[in-house]
Amino acid sequence: MKDIVVTKESFDFDDFLEKNKEYISLLLIYVAGLLAGSLLFKSLDLSKYSSYVSDFLTVKGDSLLSVAVDRLSVYLIIYVFTILLGLCIIGFPIINLVPLLCGFEVAIKVAFYYNLYSLKGIGYSLLMIVPETAAFMVILFYTISASKELSKNIFDISVQKNSEKQIVLADYLKSFLKYGAEIIIISFVNSLIIYLFNSIIKI
Repeated sequence: MKDIVVTKESFDFDDFLEKNKEYISLLLIYVAGLLAGSLLFKSLDLSKYSSYVSDFLTVKGDSLLSVAVDRLSVYLIIYVFTILLGLCIIGFPIINLVPLLCGFEVAIKVAFYYNLYSLKGIGYSLLMIVPETAAFMVILFYTISASKELSKNIFDISVQKNSEKQIVLADYLKSFLKYGAEIIIISFVNSLIIYLFNSIIKI
């Protein structure tokens, strides 16, 4: 009986970077937004307007339905805006602002809670903000990548007169519908988590 030799394929870091460079660049832009929000929080001095900022950053409503509507509306506004940029002839460079602004908003939110509630605010952020944001941003990165590709193809065909490029709208539509469904699912899961934690965690 012949021995079966199993060879373990070595990890190719350069190949990994090449295949995922789009998502890595989006992640770096998102991290830049986080850093910018963290560094600018003090200069913005939002602590003077804590009541107004709290109304803006916190989830509205006490019922599960109101929390779900609040989260879904926020997610869909960002999602639809991302798709509209994909349909724009100059949307592909502008679309990089989406993860930057998302990172900035998350950093402001976490810094605000830390500024008001110290370590308790950090704990609240780790339970309520970080998981919610992480799940949403993963799907948003895929949406941004597809939208950027669509916008670049529109630009190449319209401005560069590249006849070799073709746009199969059905493929993009299927991708956008898939990502939209995933965002709706995430919004309801996150709403349930927020609703449950809000009932036991008060800051």
